[in-house]
Amino acid sequence: MLYSNTSSDIAFRDFFATLTPDWPALRLVYTVTRPDATWRGPTGRIDGEFIKQHVPDPAQCQYFVCGPTALVDAIRATLTELGIQAGRIKHEGFPGYESAGAPVTPTAEVAVPSFARDIRPLFRAKDVEEMRFVFDLSLYEDVRSNAQGIYDRLVDGSMPCDQTWPAESMALFRQWMDAGYSA
Repeated sequence: MLYSNTSSDIAFRDFFATLTPDWPALRLVYTVTRPDATWRGPTGRIDGEFIKQHVPDPAQCQYFVCGPTALVDAIRATLTELGIQAGRIKHEGFPGYESAGAPVTPTAEVAVPSFARDIRPLFRAKDVEEMRFVFDLSLYEDVRSNAQGIYDRLVDGSMPCDQTWPAESMALFRQWMDAGYSA
């Protein structure tokens, strides 16, 4: 089990430790993104390299991803990039980690993504043509109306059909959604 937390105050750590005597195959790996001076374990986020380092034969495993929605989306995208089949990834996002459900506010140096500048260029002419029978990926209203479904398919790797989007592109699409779908 891979577990990431901002601090070394890890929820359920004592409970998980009680499972290992009766479940010898259970391997617990904790990582902390903001360690204090007492932390002696791995640091940083769970990413593709971390997964490859700590999960033997990643393509044969089942993945159960839970946490804040943005984290879950990022891990799903990473697993997809690693070639993990969508059927091996179960997930549950916990909404509410953004302040009072407000849209994500980008940092000062990052502009709010817009459809025209940031999202539309992500769709190739081939993508637009192949999806035209359902909706038009070149039209703001069509993409906005279908954004969650598009995003889900991007994350599970079923769209586009010939390649997986990079995690950065999926994160940009998610940020566009969270920031209010700017035209």
